[in-house]
Amino acid sequence: MALKTAPAKYREKTAITEFLGNPLIAALPDGISQAEMLRKLMKMPPFSANDRRAERSTRLDLLSRISTIHIPYAQDLFISRSLSRCISWGYVSRNPMPFDVTSGVMEANHIAVTPDLGNYLQETVFPVHGFSVLGISGVGKTCSVLNALSFYPQVIKHTEYNGVPFHCSQLVWLRVDCPGDGSPKGLCIAILRQLDAVLGTNYGSEVTDRIGKDALTSKVSQCLCSHHLGVLVIDDIQNLTAVKEDTTSVMLSFLIYLMETLAIPVVMVGTPKVLSLFQQEFQLAKRATGDGTVRMNLLPENSKEWNRFIKGIWRYQFLSAEVALTPEMNTAFYRESIGNPFLCALLYKLVQDDAITSGDETFTVDDVRKVAGEKLCITTRMRTNMLSGNDEELRSYELMWQAPQIPPEIDDSILTADVPKYNEAANEADELASLIGSELIKRFNVNIAMAARITKEAIIAKGCQNQAETLGYAVTLCQLVISGSQSEEPQSAENPVKTEEKTEQKNSQTTGEPQL
Repeated sequence: MALKTAPAKYREKTAITEFLGNPLIAALPDGISQAEMLRKLMKMPPFSANDRRAERSTRLDLLSRISTIHIPYAQDLFISRSLSRCISWGYVSRNPMPFDVTSGVMEANHIAVTPDLGNYLQETVFPVHGFSVLGISGVGKTCSVLNALSFYPQVIKHTEYNGVPFHCSQLVWLRVDCPGDGSPKGLCIAILRQLDAVLGTNYGSEVTDRIGKDALTSKVSQCLCSHHLGVLVIDDIQNLTAVKEDTTSVMLSFLIYLMETLAIPVVMVGTPKVLSLFQQEFQLAKRATGDGTVRMNLLPENSKEWNRFIKGIWRYQFLSAEVALTPEMNTAFYRESIGNPFLCALLYKLVQDDAITSGDETFTVDDVRKVAGEKLCITTRMRTNMLSGNDEELRSYELMWQAPQIPPEIDDSILTADVPKYNEAANEADELASLIGSELIKRFNVNIAMAARITKEAIIAKGCQNQAETLGYAVTLCQLVISGSQSEEPQSAENPVKTEEKTEQKNSQTTGEPQL
């Protein structure tokens, strides 16, 4: 974890001309390789076999380590890279140094400051973008964002830059929770209080109940600008959907003002409900997705991602006798947690707590189901609806349904627990089903249930050997279903052989796997 406060150490980013001569950018940490980034994003607490021989009370306390585990996916990399871009480019148009200082730094780095370059740097309005992180509760949105923010000190203390006095506390990032009432006043007060907690100021105490909305937003804007905020992260942004339309409109206008007028990037974290807000306000949608949208989802059953996750947490077992991760045990944890990483880790902790407390020092598949029914009872209906595809939140999200991918740079040796090997043919079918299902949803805008049914029929009919042929069969079947010809077989469609021949010809002209 990076230090909360650090003195400024200037390292000019010579590869990007726009970054030169700007102390706010020069003081940021150097970039790191993707492999190093993945190693830092991986959060694996210490574990020793001796922990299993500790006293019962000690082992019960050690169970909390399970909740700290974080295994990064491709989305974590995207969040880290996007934060880096947002912060650095957001500072380009807010350089506190006069241009003669900036040009001097460029000359020192052997960059000739021509009139054209000078005009470009001084007259260009550099756009400021944020991005959004969306996903249902428990998939790790906040954890992933906080891990990416940990690469930066939250506050950087400046005193002098290239001989020019520059005394300020640069606030690189600030995270706040969107208030439950979704009001701009509540958000402004939350920002001021968080500023006080980080910087030791007293901005929050200066706010009275009688302060007007305009005066409050003006004060917040002044504070954020004076401390050169790099990025504002607003969590639980979906709270805006629960308030009146006029209140929501005021809040959206304030967020747009932060990004467009103050050039402060805003990262919004929330559930899929926030999509309705973006559809109402194009300016906000443009800014909130300017650097992309991160979609974090449930882990598919028996997928590489799920097996990697369950393998990663399984080594943290604090029972006197180790319980093996059998295929049946794997399935039980998936079914009870619906592929939600938070729920799975919580259930794993509760199952071990039950085994240690009872003195059994072991657990079975039936124990997993029993503990889930007793300790996760308030989530039973939601888990059942999500698993069956009947959850309203998932239905609004299904067009964005994509399994998180694990980057190849993650070394399996970090996760040392042994996991039984699953049937390779079944894994091949699962991977093909995921590819075909995603293609059908993207191409025909069908729901998950229909895509899954058509994919299953296609794989049964054509197998997994020729992916292009199976995909072509699924596409033809989907077209028939959409046109209302569910009773017809794909072969009865007009000229089906020609369709398959075209698919095969296209496949033979390409190398490697087909582009699904």
